[in-house]
Amino acid sequence: MKKLLALVLGLALCAGLCGIAPAEDLSGLGEPELYQLYADVVRELLDRNAPAVPEAATDTAILFRGVPWGTDAASFVSTLKESGINGGLKAGACPSWNRQPFNGYVLRETTLKDGGYVYSSTPGGLNVAGYPVSKIEAYFMHGFDEEAVYDTRDRSELYFAAYEFDDVMDKQACYENLLSKLNGLYGPAETLSGSDSRGSETTYCDQAFWYGADSTGLMLMHYWRVSNSSGKVTYESLALDYGRTDSVRRLNALEAAMTREELERAIESDSVDGL
Repeated sequence: MKKLLALVLGLALCAGLCGIAPAEDLSGLGEPELYQLYADVVRELLDRNAPAVPEAATDTAILFRGVPWGTDAASFVSTLKESGINGGLKAGACPSWNRQPFNGYVLRETTLKDGGYVYSSTPGGLNVAGYPVSKIEAYFMHGFDEEAVYDTRDRSELYFAAYEFDDVMDKQACYENLLSKLNGLYGPAETLSGSDSRGSETTYCDQAFWYGADSTGLMLMHYWRVSNSSGKVTYESLALDYGRTDSVRRLNALEAAMTREELERAIESDSVDGL
């Protein structure tokens, strides 16, 4: 079994050219070390495309409703319930806080399938900065270490949460107002604007970013599509995303740990079912 594991790791090292450990040194490692080294290789490969973590522009961390990042899902639900906000929690995919550069779409940098838990709430009557909130979403990644991945709610970790403002009538005015208020709280934002015309519609996107201590950030985004023939808006959204600016790297580390456990189960299994 150990020889098989060393072979798999050796192939991964050769394929990745990571330089984490030379193949000739693998024979002296025990199985736990080999499995962890495999996870390190996977993480190194995944991180090669990870975006750089922005430098903080403020000395304090940016939090969602004052809840510390890393809070477990059960405690988060309890905290919001104390504020009169009720919501549901389910296992699901974990998207990164970070988005890809706008190219007509506003896609996340990465999404880890079955990576943790998703909280969702439609808090009727909740206002933020004077505007009605149509939805709250929060994401919790599984906890993990060099020994295991922990998929229970009490070991999960909050890393990303958002407000959506679908019920606001004038979203452009709301965007400008929130931008001004947030600039007052966190300093001048980094702003990006773009447009992309495809087929019968043109898509527009305005984004503003603030970066806090401990790899935390806040993104305000206004996204809308306009019919090229009628000039009417066919879709529009406004969201305020709070989260860890290093979420891609954190999700990569979790994916590497999950891959390590998958390999461990496969190698140690005696099953020949279906062969």
